[in-house]
Amino acid sequence: MQHNKMESQLLKSNIQRDIDFSGTNIENLVLTAYDFAESVFNGCHFKNVEFVGCNLSNTEHTETYFLNCTFSECTLNSSDFVYSNLTDCAFSKCTFSHVEWRESEYSGVDFKECQFYNSTVSLCLFRGCSFDNFSSTEIQGSSKRLNAFSDTKLFIEYGDLSFVFLNYGITIPDYESIHPVRKIELDGDFLSKLSLVQYSGQWTAPNFIENITGAISQLGKISSRGTLQKIKYISNICKITTEQGRLTVFSSQVLIERINYLAAQIHQPSLFMELAELILFLKTFQYRRIKEIEDETLQYKALYVADGTIELHLANTYDQYQIEKLIEACVDYQGAERDSIKLLSVTSGSTLITGIITASVSIGGFLMAINFALSQVKKTIVHVKAIKKELGGKKKQKDKKRKIELLPMEIMQSGNTVHYTQINNVVNKYASDLIQIEGKGSVQINVKS
Repeated sequence: MQHNKMESQLLKSNIQRDIDFSGTNIENLVLTAYDFAESVFNGCHFKNVEFVGCNLSNTEHTETYFLNCTFSECTLNSSDFVYSNLTDCAFSKCTFSHVEWRESEYSGVDFKECQFYNSTVSLCLFRGCSFDNFSSTEIQGSSKRLNAFSDTKLFIEYGDLSFVFLNYGITIPDYESIHPVRKIELDGDFLSKLSLVQYSGQWTAPNFIENITGAISQLGKISSRGTLQKIKYISNICKITTEQGRLTVFSSQVLIERINYLAAQIHQPSLFMELAELILFLKTFQYRRIKEIEDETLQYKALYVADGTIELHLANTYDQYQIEKLIEACVDYQGAERDSIKLLSVTSGSTLITGIITASVSIGGFLMAINFALSQVKKTIVHVKAIKKELGGKKKQKDKKRKIELLPMEIMQSGNTVHYTQINNVVNKYASDLIQIEGKGSVQINVKS
């Protein structure tokens, strides 16, 4: 096998300069003081490999995969990592002078005491990574731009927002105690606004959708060398935001429809294709979430209640009008009568809503709509004994996981399904109101016997 042949070659000598290792698998090795300078590792798969004191200068890593690998006191000067993927890896006391990292993904990667001198890092995704203080200072600079960070520890110098404006997803603990948030004016272009509201803890679904679509609209009107790179950057931002579960099903639909509208007006094929790929990603993720919610509420699909109360507890604060629109949209989603649920009270703080069921309401449909309206986070759904009794007193059975994969063309044409038809109808009526609702929530339904 190819990886055995590779291992045999490595064991012969630690001088492996200017060798093309492309397409090989390298697993379960400890490589100490190896000289790989000028070598090519395109398409290689590294797994459980330790690099100790190795010279990896001027090496190429295109579409290379690293899993559970460590680099200690290694030199990677003038190396390239392009379209590569690193997962659960660690770099300690390594030097990255004049390197190029482009369109690569780093997940669970730790950097400690690493130097980045005159290096270029662009259009990369960092998920769950960490940079210590020294590495954080080194990674910053104007040549590191258009990168997206998710749940990544990165220390920013107090008052230095230049790196924040050039990249997305960077946050700072206790921002308000350091910078009075309200004193910062959110001026500049849409991409800068996106980064700043995330950094300052002012992120909301409405401002996210506004800035994303504003940036796409702006870029679609100009033709420059950097336009495609910025569209790719926007795509990465949307992807990590979706993965974090910050957009509800309804908010995702609003975003999809607006990007679809803007894409239809773009005449540059490369920009259009990038947006089409983003729409496919968003629709695929949305489809999976819809199927998860459908499975969670399946046991209540045939249950209709005409007399009872509903209590909703939302973590965030909303006014009477916003809650009225939320309830109205949830009732409209299932095609019930407009006044089948009437509000009795709305208590502010975290929002506590009490409503009375006055006409036949589908409990399954209502629960689906509430889950579509709240962010993709854990929600507490409490059902009283009366409901369990009406369902025959059966405990909820854990269904086997259904395959929810669709072919890309099926997903793009999924508007013909029942859920998408209902979602589109609700979004068309209540879009501006629904995207205001986000965060955690719980629902308790009391059925009168």
